[in-house]
Amino acid sequence: METDLIKYIYEKMLAEAKNYQWKMIFDRHKHALEIYFTISLELNKEQYVQDINGNVNDSNLLQFEEVVCFYDINEQRVLPENYVYAVPFNPDTGIEQGEVDAFLKQLNIQISHARNQLREFLLDEGQEVFTMEWNEKNMDNTLATMRETNRYSTNLLTFLRENQSIVNQFKEEQHDGLERI
Repeated sequence: METDLIKYIYEKMLAEAKNYQWKMIFDRHKHALEIYFTISLELNKEQYVQDINGNVNDSNLLQFEEVVCFYDINEQRVLPENYVYAVPFNPDTGIEQGEVDAFLKQLNIQISHARNQLREFLLDEGQEVFTMEWNEKNMDNTLATMRETNRYSTNLLTFLRENQSIVNQFKEEQHDGLERI
């Protein structure tokens, strides 16, 4: 049984990712589903944090954003090192639902852990840089536990293919109008 990966992740995130803000973006050109998430913390009035671009917060709210993704293993434009974690998969065969479930469970754990690390970072004057690191060992342990307890599903998930031509899609989006450029 083949299921749409994007819809599956979206529904799971709605049900389980309630302690942080997130958004999903599907990049059709790169065949990648990116999940952006934001951790927000309140700062003391005298605390200031500078981001990687040199911007200093001007409110008492710190927002830390990162991104993870699922991507077509054959796609050359996706650079896994640009993400906290990138999950490659073959879009022709798909990815097992159990792997996606383990990833989403681990994502929630990692974000909770990152929130605590970010609080510690704010209290430690000696620490200059905060980065979020994905714990691959914990991911492997989650997968192993799910398999051992028979909570690992082998149902395949993939990006659904669009059968509609780009011209017809453009017509629908423009209410049957066609613009010539």
